[in-house]
Amino acid sequence: MNVDQLVNSSLKIQKKWLGDYDQSTFGDEIADNDLGYYLYNNIETLIEEYIDDRIELYEVFNNLNKKELKKVKKSSYLPDYEIEDIKKEIVERELMDLSCDYIFYSPRKCEDKQVFPVFLAAHDDGMGSVTVSLYGIFKSLEDARKALINQGCYVDEYQNHHF
Repeated sequence: MNVDQLVNSSLKIQKKWLGDYDQSTFGDEIADNDLGYYLYNNIETLIEEYIDDRIELYEVFNNLNKKELKKVKKSSYLPDYEIEDIKKEIVERELMDLSCDYIFYSPRKCEDKQVFPVFLAAHDDGMGSVTVSLYGIFKSLEDARKALINQGCYVDEYQNHHF
C-alpha cells in the first residue's frame, strides 16, 4: 500500500495497517508527541450554558422577558471579545475537568515516507488508565491539524482554541 492509498483509506484499513497500538499509559507516560486536546462538548452549547448560568451579570438581557430569553441565541447579543474571553474560560475548565481527549501522534514509515498516525486518548475512571484510539493517518502534521480544526472542538498543544 502506498502513502496516498493509506491516507485516503478508511479508518478500519488504517487500523489494520498500523496494527495494535500497545502503549503503556500508566504513570503519566502517554504518547510520543503532543498535538493538544479534543473537547467532548460542543463549544456553542457550552457558551450558551455559561451565559445562562450568569444571565444576571449581562445588562443586555435585562429588557427581555423569560419567554424571549429562551428563544434567542444569547451569545449573539455579546461582543466578540467577550465571547473569546468566555471561550478561554470554558477551555481552561474543560481541560482541568478532563472533559477532553488528549491528542498525540507517533510517526511511522510507509514505503520510506513518513506518515503521522494521530491518536485520541480518553481518560478512564480507575487506576489512571487511558484508552487509546486511532483518529487517522496523515501525510503531514499540517494535514492532521486541519482535520482536527475542522472538527470544531480542537485545542492545540499551546492551548489555543480552534473553533
